Amino acid sequence: MRRVQFTALTLLSVGMLACSSQTPPAAQPTVQKQAGEGFWSTSGSKILDANGQVVRITGINWFGFETANYMPHGLWSVNYKQVLDQVKSLGFTVLRIPFSNEMLVGPKMPSGLNDFANPELKGLNSLQILDRIIEYSGTIGLKVFLDRHRPEASGQSHLWYTSTTPESKWIEDWKFLAARYKGNPTVVGADLHNEPHSVDGTGLNSCWGCGDPAQDWRLAAEKAGNAILSVNPDWLIIVEGNECWASDGSAVKPSQWNPNPNMNCNWWGGNLMGAQKYPVRLSKPNKLVYSSHDYGMSVYNGQPWFTDPSFPATLEPHWDKYWGYLVKNNIAPVIVGEFGSTLQDSKDQVWLPSLLKYLEKIGASWTYWSLNPNSGDTKGILLDDWQTVDHVRYDVVKPYLVPLSGGTTNKAPTVSITSPTSGQNFATGVTISVKGTASDPDGTVSKVDLYVDGVLKNTDTTAPYEFSVAGLASGAHTIKLMATDNKGATAEATQSITVGSAPNDPPALTVSSPIEGQTFTAGTTVNVAATATDSDGVSKVDFYMDGILKLSDTTSPYSYSATGLTSGAHSIKVVATDTKGASSTITRNITVGGAPSACKVVYSKQNDWGSGATISIDITNTSSTPVNGWTLSFNFSGNQQISQSWNSTYIQSGQTVTLKNLNYNATLAAGATTNLGFNLTYSGTNSNPVSFKLNGNTCQ
Repeated sequence: MRRVQFTALTLLSVGMLACSSQTPPAAQPTVQKQAGEGFWSTSGSKILDANGQVVRITGINWFGFETANYMPHGLWSVNYKQVLDQVKSLGFTVLRIPFSNEMLVGPKMPSGLNDFANPELKGLNSLQILDRIIEYSGTIGLKVFLDRHRPEASGQSHLWYTSTTPESKWIEDWKFLAARYKGNPTVVGADLHNEPHSVDGTGLNSCWGCGDPAQDWRLAAEKAGNAILSVNPDWLIIVEGNECWASDGSAVKPSQWNPNPNMNCNWWGGNLMGAQKYPVRLSKPNKLVYSSHDYGMSVYNGQPWFTDPSFPATLEPHWDKYWGYLVKNNIAPVIVGEFGSTLQDSKDQVWLPSLLKYLEKIGASWTYWSLNPNSGDTKGILLDDWQTVDHVRYDVVKPYLVPLSGGTTNKAPTVSITSPTSGQNFATGVTISVKGTASDPDGTVSKVDLYVDGVLKNTDTTAPYEFSVAGLASGAHTIKLMATDNKGATAEATQSITVGSAPNDPPALTVSSPIEGQTFTAGTTVNVAATATDSDGVSKVDFYMDGILKLSDTTSPYSYSATGLTSGAHSIKVVATDTKGASSTITRNITVGGAPSACKVVYSKQNDWGSGATISIDITNTSSTPVNGWTLSFNFSGNQQISQSWNSTYIQSGQTVTLKNLNYNATLAAGATTNLGFNLTYSGTNSNPVSFKLNGNTCQ
């Protein structure tokens, strides 16, 4: 957070501390192995425990060490074990514990400690108090990771170093802590620096991939992470994003005087776009975890994804773009290390459960900000007495808490319509009975909603789910049942019916190739591909070339290959006819002729997760002369939208896309190939483009 941060510090102390007089002398029972035990590592987008089981963190921040109190807040009134017991009982599994380098100087003595409430901590310095917190956390099954929140207690820094805390001090302090807690499986990782960000106006910025050692946060994270691993190879290295990123690695924050449409900015520490092009390189790659921060309107109410009229539809694409892609593409795990709100704004009341649901859906980890009630712009899980739970926030978070073994996401319910049947016809004026079944594999069904032609008509919260529909006009109608489970996941089933005499609708026809206006080299075979569906059945699909019937295809998939076309313009007509004689027609105009193409394009999907994809494009100059400056153009066939590109700039207008070279790859030598790519989002189908033009010339 911009003012205060936490570090999930679940560390077992290796120093032998005197036991409380209240500690029973009896031997402790043997603790059986549980999920999450031992030291953790990573595989793809998952965090694994020592036994290879998937671990998913649902934790919380407890801040204070990083402030001038040099101890966790609340210890001025309550006992530290009481706080940790409450964290455990509330269902959180991991503590993120913020600290400052200044705290370690001396180390500092705490300010404001109530030693009557905390007799075990009386006379201890801040580091020894941290030892005790880690030690007790381990005994009750909490894990900890440490967060270097600030260099000095006076405030956060946009860079990982300051004039009084140089980079060398930052690294040496991390090595000191790594050695101190080496071999202690309570402490699982190091969050290297809290919220790297850019400055307003001129000055150094925390960039990602710019290559300047004084500003490149990615290089600094590699340096510190590898130094820690050289001392303690068991820790996870947690690397937060920065604030602003462009494809050249720069991070200068745009302003009205210095606009930059290519700059992408998120919350402080929340931008991990650069990790796609410039991943963090560690000596032990299976110890890398990325981290992002995300906040609501109570922290800052001017973020464009909140002010956009289409909110909340802006949220998931925003998260995908800045950090979610790392998990969805199985690149690396992500922990959302901070997120929170006062929940006083109505948009925050939508944002918080939406984020929790998204994190559960993709299997990402998180630590909520914060346990503390004294976080000014978010409040906390506890009220000011440090004992009473604030249910305004806790009741939103609680359904998404899982044990460390709960690495799986919430499974959606299932729903089906048992009556009416598909295509069933009803007489005008009758009352239609709609019946359905619904169940949930990992929870309960909260409700089943009935929609008729997209309009909510009724809700049933108890099985059996039955509804009556009256007064439907003659014609076709759609019945939909939507089931919602206790965590908000939904599933739906639809059924088409007719009332009165049913009209015969023509087939649904699409032609995927060729596209309108496509040009083919003389001698090329033109492949025509069509799909046709109809509730009555498709009788045939006819293919015409220049008005002459060439083929009648009666079996799906429907296709026709045209050969020997003369140079010039041609018209292709595709006609689908159903079993009752209704038909649909699509026409495509093409051109044949011209010299053989002097370029080749290979368009491939690197990953496709159903609502988005990562695309790779290879462009080859097949001519005998170099290309100096290039522009590649093509058309999508659906509603694909590019959200991020690399090795080129992009302009998209509707389905038309134009990709243009950057300075470093402007020249394409004869026979040479250059690679570029982008991420996109879509709904429905994600077909490959079928025609590409390089500098206006059609490619193979």
